[in-house]
Amino acid sequence: PTSITVINRALEPSQVHWHGLEIDSYYDGVAGLSRDGAMVSPLIMPRDSFEMTVTPPRAGSFMYHTHVNDLRQQSHGLYGPIIVLPLGQAWDPSSDLIFMAGTDPLDDPILNGSTSPPALTIHAGRPYRIRLMNITLDAPFNQMVLTAANGAVPLWTAIAKDGFDLPVWQRRRERARQRVSIGETYDFRLTIPAPGEYTMEGRRGNGTVYARQVIHVVP
Repeated sequence: PTSITVINRALEPSQVHWHGLEIDSYYDGVAGLSRDGAMVSPLIMPRDSFEMTVTPPRAGSFMYHTHVNDLRQQSHGLYGPIIVLPLGQAWDPSSDLIFMAGTDPLDDPILNGSTSPPALTIHAGRPYRIRLMNITLDAPFNQMVLTAANGAVPLWTAIAKDGFDLPVWQRRRERARQRVSIGETYDFRLTIPAPGEYTMEGRRGNGTVYARQVIHVVP
């Protein structure tokens, strides 16, 4: 069992939706609609708070975002990833990497909060879990592509989709490019065999690049 307390330090009401998690309706963050019988989920008023409780039925990659004035609040940063881990496992950010497409205040897509997020350093020969997420407002044809400095696209293995582990027969080894539509999450296992320079690119539906995150692969 887990609880998350959302404290509203803004000057306007808000509420948070927990995208993809199986959760009791009252806690699901749609003010005035989410309910438990006669008890209806309220707006979180300024200087007030709301406690969400959930017992996740499984591990996986999920997201949260505002469900009040989405165009304003979400584009100004009220969104993020939620990682549910198996019982007893601790999250290791050095080997569990998140690439989240979001929206900036001009309603343009960004990757991990920027068009050029800080570079990552990973190690050749080490396995990594790559979590791709899209919580943009209007980028349904978003694509994420991992490329080497010479333009080659390495291989990764699909292991989960929308918080569900894939069965063995669906765990395909494929080129590291994936269309991630709004509200989707994909998990991959990646091992890069040799040192080199790589880039995770966020691309629009027409193929233009909207963001690049440099990845240094060291021995």
